[in-house]
Amino acid sequence: MINQEILDYVKNETRKGKTREELEKSLLAVGWKKEDVDQIFQTNPQIPTFQTTPSFPTGQPHYSQNTTSNNAVVKSISTDFSSPVHKKGHKSLFIFSIIITVILLLLGSSTLLLAYDKIPLPESQFKNQISELVMSVPFLPKTPKYILNAAISAQKKLTRMSVDFSLAASSKGLSSTLNSTMGLNQLDLALKGSLDYTDKKNPLLLLNLPVTKDFNLDLRLKDKISYFKINKFPQNLLSLTGMDKDKITPFFDKWIYYDATPLETEARKNLDNYSNNQSPQNELTQKTLSYLLNDEILPNIKMSGDKIGNFDTYKMHLTVTKDMLDRIMDKLAQDYNTNKTGKITEDQKPSKYIDDFNIDAWFDKNEYYLRQIVVMLKARAPKTQSMSIIDSTPLKDLEDDTFDFVIVLKQADFNKPFTVEIPSQSEKLEDVVSAFMESSGLLSGQKNAIYSSVKSDINQLENATLRYYTVKMVLPKSLDDLAEAGEIMKTSVTRFNNEQIYLKTIQNGEKVFIYTLTEDPNNITSPFFSITISKNGSSIEKNYSKSEIDIIIKN
Repeated sequence: MINQEILDYVKNETRKGKTREELEKSLLAVGWKKEDVDQIFQTNPQIPTFQTTPSFPTGQPHYSQNTTSNNAVVKSISTDFSSPVHKKGHKSLFIFSIIITVILLLLGSSTLLLAYDKIPLPESQFKNQISELVMSVPFLPKTPKYILNAAISAQKKLTRMSVDFSLAASSKGLSSTLNSTMGLNQLDLALKGSLDYTDKKNPLLLLNLPVTKDFNLDLRLKDKISYFKINKFPQNLLSLTGMDKDKITPFFDKWIYYDATPLETEARKNLDNYSNNQSPQNELTQKTLSYLLNDEILPNIKMSGDKIGNFDTYKMHLTVTKDMLDRIMDKLAQDYNTNKTGKITEDQKPSKYIDDFNIDAWFDKNEYYLRQIVVMLKARAPKTQSMSIIDSTPLKDLEDDTFDFVIVLKQADFNKPFTVEIPSQSEKLEDVVSAFMESSGLLSGQKNAIYSSVKSDINQLENATLRYYTVKMVLPKSLDDLAEAGEIMKTSVTRFNNEQIYLKTIQNGEKVFIYTLTEDPNNITSPFFSITISKNGSSIEKNYSKSEIDIIIKN
């Protein structure tokens, strides 16, 4: 029996544009009998008929004609008839997904190409940020630019490290010079130790400096006080200076300290602030460094993986060509106006003096710290006019000579603290220098020169005093009187005071006593020179002791 619900369903589907053939196939497919279907359409004669009909799902189980089952079928048919709408929605979603995927692929590939400098765009903060974002992904390969930038950033955050620096140089001329002066055939220099500049105004140093096998120096810095100790000194150099070995060696192998605490003045504070605020100069420096990095260094770097000790590293190799050297020097001349033309001359081109310039650097793969750098080059000493005056000296062999240089710097123990121990016994630098000069005879020679200069100045004051008396007919009472009269320059008064030269009138103004408290190094009992001038023009030169001078100036 056909109920009203199925009739309403057919009417609704007809209004939606469904044809009789479409509805008939659907109803037959879900179990309605042919005579029942015909009866349904006889009840609804307005249902249109078309030749072409779409296909509908089949294979549904057979249903009976009872009302309950048919109602369930109606609901099932209703669901089946809505399926083409859902299919269209799925198709649109699929197309939309494809479009989004294509867009994401384009954006991703463009980002990668931009990060790896495959898209030629000028340097900008946006480009650098994109590159840093992409390179920060662990499994993506790193570019030399990213590693260098990361290394610079890591180095800026670094406040403690141990260093191992060494330099080796050799040449025919250098070998000859070193052999004649120091008994060596080559030059080797090293510096090993630890640095801590967490407090930039109060750094810590713990260094050892060997220069060849014959010179060795220990250096420590703590609380702005420097401590150093000479462990070895080349004997040949002592011979060249003419110094007595027995008088010099007692000053070796002992700690000497120097207080390097600066004066905290307002002038110093203002100068530091001024230096820190030189933004135009800083911008110029950044611009120059950017040129060197992006235009000269990065395009010529070759990178590979390597191992330094137990650490995985990125190894970078750079061959600095002669053309590159000249371009860099030209750029520096233009940016910093090193000459009026802003260009280097032919003689100033570094390519004339530097050759086979190679740099290898190793950066930590995890933290990007610089672990080692090796610089190798050949350098030729220029032939200059100044060289012509040393024809008879060992340095003549260095003229127009070619040197082989190798420089190695290793860094380790990044941000690891260390202790600088203050020596238990040390001597003040000024005391050691005075004792050294006294022992070596240098101090006595210096004292003799100073004393001779003082005696000469006193003789000049004698002549000035006699001229003063001739004009004014009175004796001067001070050096200022001579300066006011124009007999000596006013600026000379300060110099005479520094030399401890004094002028006094004695014996109720009848005589002038000019004396010095600068000692004669060759006269222990009466070390102080003086001249006594009378009104009659007579002068007496004599040396006195300090007690004798005190008695004279009181009278």
